Amino acid sequence: MNKQERKYFLVKLQFKGFFDKINRITKKNGVVFFNAFVEKSFLELPPDWDLEEKMWKSGELFTFFPDWKTERIDEVIFEDFSGGVSHFHCMDTIICRKMV
Repeated sequence: MNKQERKYFLVKLQFKGFFDKINRITKKNGVVFFNAFVEKSFLELPPDWDLEEKMWKSGELFTFFPDWKTERIDEVIFEDFSGGVSHFHCMDTIICRKMV
C-alpha cells in the first residue's frame, strides 16, 4: 500500500467512526441527510478542488446505512461556476430513516 492509499484508508476509517456515532445518536425514526462529492473518470478534477481532499467512490456513501430505510438516494452531475470557471461535479445524496 503506497502513501496515498494509506492516507485514503485512514480517512475512510475516520468516516466509519463518524457514521458509527451518527448511528448511536440518531433515535428510532430519526432522519439523516448526507451528500458527498464522487469521483468520475470522465469528469476533470474541478479547478476549486484542494489536492488534499478525497472524493468518494460512486455509491460508497450508501454503504454506511445498510440497516436504515432509504427514503431517497441520488447521484447527479451538475455544472458549477465557482471561481468564474465552468466545471462539473458529481454528488451522491442519501436521505434515510433509522428504523430500530
